[in-house]
Amino acid sequence: MVDPARDIAEGKILARRATALGRDDPTALWSGGFALAYLAGEVETGAAHVERALVLNPNAAAAWDVSGWLRIYLGHPDEAIECFARAMRLSPLDSFFYFGCTGTAFAHICARRFGEAATWAIRATHEQSNWAATWRIAAIAYVLCGRMAEAQAAIARMREIDPDLRISTYLPITSPFRRSEDRDLCIEALQQAGLPV
Repeated sequence: MVDPARDIAEGKILARRATALGRDDPTALWSGGFALAYLAGEVETGAAHVERALVLNPNAAAAWDVSGWLRIYLGHPDEAIECFARAMRLSPLDSFFYFGCTGTAFAHICARRFGEAATWAIRATHEQSNWAATWRIAAIAYVLCGRMAEAQAAIARMREIDPDLRISTYLPITSPFRRSEDRDLCIEALQQAGLPV
């Protein structure tokens, strides 16, 4: 039986172990740092591990992507966009290219550049049409651009992928945000797009 609370607790333990034992391993540092930020809400600690990973390997595209996401959480969307751009330049054929496109869209949302966010969201959905987060961010961007029909279609697609997602279950995912106004903007947009409470 799936126990999300137990899985999260175990994830935190493993992330701490990875960053402690992998002090000289960029992959252990960026992946453990991201898990700490996402699962434990320890964004600053996670970001420090990711920064060390980038010192050890400044050509690690995945670490730049993760750094971008953490900069969004820390409230630095323009820095995040630079990180995603660097990751995409380093690995333009990466199978996770959509991760940076989605992050770039999200960073533009947090920077209140909604047209740019929608453009990147479209690109992200073309890169990876089976990741719920891509459609979630697309829905937010579309609402904020006043494109409600597209926002509702994005929510419908997202619900095909993740039928159990609700505003109430999305809240824990957004908790790493240091700027509550970014979290509130996203939640309000998702409600307008039709994501159930």
